Amino acid sequence: MASAVSVSARLRAVVAALVGCWLLLCVATSVVAGSNDDTSWFMGQLDQAHDRWSQRVVDLSRGLDRSLDPSVDYPVEAYDSLLRLRFRTTLREGSQTIGASIDGSLSLPGARDRLQLVFDGVDPTDPSWFRQGALGAERAQGQRIGVDLIRPLRRFESDIGLRVRSGRPVDLLKRARIWRAYTVGNWDVQPRVRVFHADSIGLGYGPDLSMRYPLGATTLLLSDTSAYYYDRENRVRYAQSLRVLQQLPANRSLVWEVGVEASSRPTHAMIAQFAQVAFRSQLNRDWLVMELRPQVRRQREDDFSPEARLFLGLEVLLGNPRAD
Repeated sequence: MASAVSVSARLRAVVAALVGCWLLLCVATSVVAGSNDDTSWFMGQLDQAHDRWSQRVVDLSRGLDRSLDPSVDYPVEAYDSLLRLRFRTTLREGSQTIGASIDGSLSLPGARDRLQLVFDGVDPTDPSWFRQGALGAERAQGQRIGVDLIRPLRRFESDIGLRVRSGRPVDLLKRARIWRAYTVGNWDVQPRVRVFHADSIGLGYGPDLSMRYPLGATTLLLSDTSAYYYDRENRVRYAQSLRVLQQLPANRSLVWEVGVEASSRPTHAMIAQFAQVAFRSQLNRDWLVMELRPQVRRQREDDFSPEARLFLGLEVLLGNPRAD
């Protein structure tokens, strides 16, 4: 018992220290934004480096576009490409992990049927993984790169995607989706059906549903529901989350979220619950974003004992900010 109390005390101390460091970082960035010549020179150099790398992201999109069709000559503004460099620390009792990933997409407006080159950074510790695609595939660790071919139909939208995931072994995720977006009263509704396959999870398919409802000028309610069948496991995985997004002054936001996960085997039962709140803020630049996200998760395999986690993240945005 004393050991558990000691671990909890150490975790609280680490959390307090990290929050303190974050506050100091906010103060430091505010100071850097001042009129001091040295700091202004430093931030100027940093902005110039960011602009150069952002231009390279756009140039890469234009180069790929022209390689597919040499006659393409779209203006720079047409390439809404954006890459995110993510750095994240995850704290929990008795462990700490540090990771980095890249995600985003390179748009190719000149390509027929709207082709996109996609980069995905998988975060298996995020309980909201089911919002990002095929359930089991999104839980696999690694970095993925792939292509989406978006083909609008007469009454629906659809796309076909391929993802190659790094790791041992290398895995290939194939995915096809069809969806339709419409409005019911103040609700924005988007039902989808997807089919996916990967060596690590086998064949899967099923529906999911996303809904949005404005709660005010700066607040939005979002609901995500999914039910995917996995042929290899012969079971259905269910997931439901509710989020409240609040836009705050000074380019900040809060996202309150609760969710549950369930499975059809061995019996239909809940397997996990989670609650979290994410605070995001720009750090004096529209391309530098900080995230602080405490989370509590309960899983059936741990007898639903609560597990506390804290995620600290930093994002660097490269490319066209209109794509964010």
